[in-house]
Amino acid sequence: MVYSVEEDGAILEGDWTTFAAEGAKGTETASGGKKGTLVADYQVEGKGGNPYSGSLKITKLGENFLLNWDVGNQYDGIALRIGDKLISGWGIGGAYGVVKYTFAGDTAEGIWATGGGKARGMENLKKK
Repeated sequence: MVYSVEEDGAILEGDWTTFAAEGAKGTETASGGKKGTLVADYQVEGKGGNPYSGSLKITKLGENFLLNWDVGNQYDGIALRIGDKLISGWGIGGAYGVVKYTFAGDTAEGIWATGGGKARGMENLKKK
């Protein structure tokens, strides 16, 4: 899930996909947050596959954010805030992570976090 942070965190507009979606994209709107912070309880409405609705709770964990969705099923996620984007990896049971790469020619610099992690890691890639 990649959210665009709007109205200073009060609304999040997201795009998502899964491996099983075979490239199809879903969208989600999270509303009801507090301006000036992402730490809040949101109401969510999503489209893609079957429409869904429910709640999203965002809490801060060190440099990262924990996300907990209840949309008929419960999902957990870890997220990085990069500018006006909240970039998350999500799943069930903590077996997830997220990485944001910046590409420049034959190299890429990555910032990453894993489920439940307080700190961020960094990696550098170079094309062979």
